[in-house]
Amino acid sequence: MPIAQASGLKAGMRLSDTVVKSRSAWMALFDNRGTEFAWSAVRAIVTDHRAQSGFAPSRVTSTNCKPMSIWQNGVLADGSARLLLLLGGLKRMQGPASNEVKPDASQIAAAAVKQVSHIATLPEVTMGIIELVEDPKSSAQDLNRLIGNDPALSARILKVVNSAFYGLPRQIGSINRAISLLGLNAVKNIAIAASLAKLFRGGALSDRFDAKDLWTHSITVAAAGKVLAREARMSSGDEAFLAGLIHDIGVMVELQSDRVKLTQVFNNMQFGADGEPLIDFRLAERDAFGADHCHFGEALCDAWKFPRSLGLVCGHHHDPAGLPHDQRQLPWIIYLAERLVVGNGGFTCDLYPREIPEAALEAARLTASQLEACRELIAISLDEAEGLLAG
Repeated sequence: MPIAQASGLKAGMRLSDTVVKSRSAWMALFDNRGTEFAWSAVRAIVTDHRAQSGFAPSRVTSTNCKPMSIWQNGVLADGSARLLLLLGGLKRMQGPASNEVKPDASQIAAAAVKQVSHIATLPEVTMGIIELVEDPKSSAQDLNRLIGNDPALSARILKVVNSAFYGLPRQIGSINRAISLLGLNAVKNIAIAASLAKLFRGGALSDRFDAKDLWTHSITVAAAGKVLAREARMSSGDEAFLAGLIHDIGVMVELQSDRVKLTQVFNNMQFGADGEPLIDFRLAERDAFGADHCHFGEALCDAWKFPRSLGLVCGHHHDPAGLPHDQRQLPWIIYLAERLVVGNGGFTCDLYPREIPEAALEAARLTASQLEACRELIAISLDEAEGLLAG
């Protein structure tokens, strides 16, 4: 369809051009628009105006007109991504307005959380453990008393403690003894991991997604986050550990609420030869669900009545810069942690882009040299994290 017809362009009207200099900014042009709609808009504009707009005609094909492919394949002549957009044209291309008021992403996420009642309501003991993790004054006695009220959780914790990973000389039969040998913080982390692990169940959905891989990723990000938080002199490394554990919990809400739609998300994704995503996972999610895993995760934290800092991590670990300055540090810590453990397996379909901008280090209050020093500490921490997977 000619661009004039597609957009309602009248004779003499001019196109506006938008120049973006990073692929994340390029893809941000399509945020909050239906993915297929945005792609079809680009195809129409490219096909009709490729010569005038600086597109190299020989390199524009039906397959490389998707936003990420245009950026990836360099079909724009000037090297910076330049998209000629008609002011208001994309809106017109959506067709006649409907009287139906569609729910926004936060409403969609809140409704989905209510559907998955077994996730939406955490056991009381889990909530209690999280409160202890958040309280730097909590004691070994507090933790032992709380866990003692849940024999099943106690058994899972002791299973981890007695796993081959820790290599203790004899079997440990009590939480108190585990605390005395491993330390309060270690047992706190084992307890919260053991308590949350059952939420990450659901099996394999496709060759690109298995709930076990998401749990593996969550554990490794938690371990790395704790190291980074300590290096950044944050008040609680335990909070960063917990934030890492739950940062992608929104994907589990999607899995439990509508497996068909989540399958559609993975079917619509594009990956490079090395498995790195070529488009933003969140765009594919919004196209299928009307919201992404960040919306679902933040809604779940609200339902759980978690501290606001953890909800912000779930909601903004891909875009911490969108938060007020005083709320960015922990989300940036998790942003960094994800990218530092990308080679350690687990779920990585949403890690796009994978580069670490200078702004991330500044906001996390870390220097480049500190980040390099953390890499070795993280390697040790990841070895310890393997013990948590034993549960």
